[in-house]
Amino acid sequence: PPRRADRAPRRRAGAGPVVSAMKITCEARSDVGRKRKGNEDALFLNPDQKLYVVADGMGGHAAGEVASRVAVDAINEFVTLTGGNEEITWPFGLDDSISYEGNRLKTAIRHANRRVLEATRESAEYEGMATTVAAILVDDSVANLGHVGDSRVYLFREGTVSQLTSDHSWVNEQLQQFN
Repeated sequence: PPRRADRAPRRRAGAGPVVSAMKITCEARSDVGRKRKGNEDALFLNPDQKLYVVADGMGGHAAGEVASRVAVDAINEFVTLTGGNEEITWPFGLDDSISYEGNRLKTAIRHANRRVLEATRESAEYEGMATTVAAILVDDSVANLGHVGDSRVYLFREGTVSQLTSDHSWVNEQLQQFN
């Protein structure tokens, strides 16, 4: 059942004040690449909410560019809605094992999935459309990550690039079994 959430931040026992020294620089670019004629990527940067999203409509699937746009818009919509102080009803309940901001992002991605599925019912040409998603929602000194599929999140720090997510794909699952 849906639950209401208040905006009070959670603190770990014994934790001191949070000091934010995180510098965020964002830029969005997309490239169709060499194999495809059309670009099915959708990018959304919302620095006010500290939300950064990329969705990649699945190539070869119907209306991938529509699925990716629907997903990023739905994620931004939910994060913006929950960014204020008003109480809301959460459509999927709250996960007590993660922070409020983590719940905002997790629920936003689930909300996006629901929106993409609803859109597939609106038109026969949208049947089977799908997208991957990678999103970051920053809260003070914590970057909450959420992703579905093989869109990745990387960290660039002190001249080094590190991959923070692992692909949700059959190939990656097979590779993980042998590592």
